[in-house]
Amino acid sequence: MRYVSILGLLLAAAGQVSAEEIKQLRPVADETVLSSQGGAVDWTGVYVGLSYGFGTFSDDGGVTDSGTDLTGIQVGYLHDLGTFVLGGELAYAKGDYDDFPTDEWDSTRFKLIGGYDAGAVLPYGFVGL
Repeated sequence: MRYVSILGLLLAAAGQVSAEEIKQLRPVADETVLSSQGGAVDWTGVYVGLSYGFGTFSDDGGVTDSGTDLTGIQVGYLHDLGTFVLGGELAYAKGDYDDFPTDEWDSTRFKLIGGYDAGAVLPYGFVGL
């Protein structure tokens, strides 16, 4: 019976809160923060990616390898400067060719990245070696 009394008191107290008071309690996003961040997306930070591919590869001599596995990893950093985003990426890739004299190859690449901060989309270009 004690729980019923407490529940009744809580319901009575809840009935005293008006709809206007409830609206004031809801959190509202600060519009100045959203507009200053260019759509509320900040591209600054570190990223890591993995890649895998499988396919067919042919060399200039007409030899075709149908069991080619390609794997890789990418690590990069982007810095959002407001309208522009700048960064760099280091990537490593390895291929396994079953039918070629040199069964495996690997490559390491470095890219400089520059892009336009368009909110949730980042069109970019890169140069590298």
